[in-house]
Amino acid sequence: MKKEIADNKYNTIHVDEAINRMYFAFMGEWKKPSQVPNFIKDIDEMIRHLKHGFTSLADTRDMKPPSEEMLPVLSLATEKLLTAGMKKQAMIIDKESMELVRATREVSKDIGTDEKMMQFSDPVKGEKWLDQ
Repeated sequence: MKKEIADNKYNTIHVDEAINRMYFAFMGEWKKPSQVPNFIKDIDEMIRHLKHGFTSLADTRDMKPPSEEMLPVLSLATEKLLTAGMKKQAMIIDKESMELVRATREVSKDIGTDEKMMQFSDPVKGEKWLDQ
């Protein structure tokens, strides 16, 4: 059963402890860290509910490409997930959103997570990949 960690204008975060998985949904345009003041705190809270080897489903279909100013925040969040033991992540993308894909791939390459992430346009396919 999913437990809600955060639900606001820019993101929702849930965890399912039974399957050791986190669920992110990103929305809107992330321009400034002040728009998501609790994001890193929410990441820390979510991590407390998961065990090493957890998986992640990140739905970015309703998110605009983040600003350059947001990349350090997103990098920090990803570093925290890796340190906590994230095994792999399925990113759900809108096929039209290649700019967002490029931005997130750059963050992933910079911190060495590129090989742990696959992109899907269908959340069901993403979950199936995570279940493997």
